[in-house]
Amino acid sequence: VLPEYRKAGIAKKLSEYQEKWVKANGLHRIKFKTQNKFKNMLIFAIKNGFSILGTVPYDEDEGFKILLEKKL
Repeated sequence: VLPEYRKAGIAKKLSEYQEKWVKANGLHRIKFKTQNKFKNMLIFAIKNGFSILGTVPYDEDEGFKILLEKKL
């Protein structure tokens, strides 16, 4: 979410919609990767029930990506 639109509940609404879709389609978890430089995304994920599974190599400049998962 662009900085000027943060704190408006947009990411939360999208996340709720995604979780409903996942459950309705017989799936039981959501996984995604992000980078440490996206602090707001990490905070959002952790506050919304995601757990850090580990890291995966990315590239020499960016280092690693952080793998997160939420079981539904």
